[in-house]
Amino acid sequence: MNSEAQSHILIVDDEAMCLQFLQEVMVHGGYKTTTSTTCARTMELINETFFDLILLDVNLPDGSGLDLCKKIKESQLNCYTPIILVTGYGSIKMAVEAMQLGAFYFASKPVGCNELLLLVKRGLEHSALSREVSRLKNKLLQGEMSSSIIGKSHKMQQVFTAIAQVAPRDTTVLIQGESGTGKELVARAIHQNSPRCQNPFVTIDCGSISENLLESELFGHVKGAFTGAVAERKGLFQRANYGTLFLDEVGNLPLALQVKLLRALQEHEVTPVGSDKTIKVDVRIIAATNMSLTNMVAEGTFRNDLFFRLNVVNIQLPSLKERAEDIPLLAQYFLSKRQEKGSRVAGFSKSALKLLLDYDWPGNIRELEHAVEHAEIVAKGENLQAEDWPEALRVQKQITMHSIAPLYSLEQVEKIYIEQVLKHSNYNQNQATAVLGIDRKSLWRKIKKYSIEVNKINKT
Repeated sequence: MNSEAQSHILIVDDEAMCLQFLQEVMVHGGYKTTTSTTCARTMELINETFFDLILLDVNLPDGSGLDLCKKIKESQLNCYTPIILVTGYGSIKMAVEAMQLGAFYFASKPVGCNELLLLVKRGLEHSALSREVSRLKNKLLQGEMSSSIIGKSHKMQQVFTAIAQVAPRDTTVLIQGESGTGKELVARAIHQNSPRCQNPFVTIDCGSISENLLESELFGHVKGAFTGAVAERKGLFQRANYGTLFLDEVGNLPLALQVKLLRALQEHEVTPVGSDKTIKVDVRIIAATNMSLTNMVAEGTFRNDLFFRLNVVNIQLPSLKERAEDIPLLAQYFLSKRQEKGSRVAGFSKSALKLLLDYDWPGNIRELEHAVEHAEIVAKGENLQAEDWPEALRVQKQITMHSIAPLYSLEQVEKIYIEQVLKHSNYNQNQATAVLGIDRKSLWRKIKKYSIEVNKINKT
């Protein structure tokens, strides 16, 4: 008997010889079987019993197997059950229609024993994966997978579906989205619901470490490899062995390191700095970026072969403005975190919520969390009011395009916006970067680019 010995197969065919043949093949394969010869009896069985797979004839005495296929897919018990349609009078048009109705496969009689058993095996594997995807998606929608991934918008449901589909697979994932959209949370949700969940989840921000140290951080080094290397050190690939390595802001990797990363992904091995020996590693890679890697490939700043190696499955995270219906949910979640720490603030006034929905959220979810924390600290009453929000949020209308001359270039608009954010954050660098949704390095690059006055800026 095979590993699917307990799988229950429903066989539907009105020809006695065909029915007997199919049943004998399934029993020989180690499967439990139930048979039916009519549409009516089949629907009775479908509504009272769960089947792992259905072998269904197209031509039945009281109806069409194609119509029956549609009804099965609409049932509660067997909506994910794979259906293999079998007929002696097939056509391309019929096969296409069967697939559109949700059939797993369309086979023409006569079907050989080995071919049929292989189709059933593949169908059962497909069924198990579909159920797992459905289970994981439901967990995400109910907030069980990661309490910080919240959203009922259509765009977030698409993200939940993508996470559920990719989590059980051991494939590389590229997560793209603006700063502050929750890329690391998505990466953790994938890891936590993968076969590697009991092993390490290791993260690195590729933009926060100097090029000289980044290679050592990723691949490790041997003693004496460079000045200060007083002992051997394992790199993140080794520390993440049998687990997941999350490469955040992978677009910041220098070209020289991109070559070495590509080799590590292709060969499943790393070479520590200063060593000539390779070390085998078994690591799942999840990468994230707020940059357009396709544009960087075109510009020659990101390797085309590495991009395709990372971009096996792509998950696009929407900006907070694109999922505005989730803003009240997220705000309430962040407030509940403050309540767990003793806050007496109960909720939001209508004016406070309106301001949240009107705001553009350039810093996305991260900025919203900081805004709720600020408002809760300064709030005087039981509910947060519009005046409790950070000044940058309240004065947005003064900074929008409506207040800027229409002949200004995009760069001039960006300069004005950065100057206004700096001003309304009291030139506090931490607050400004949170609102702008960029890191300190990016902020100082833009300050230098636009010759913004820096003598007032708090560098702490």
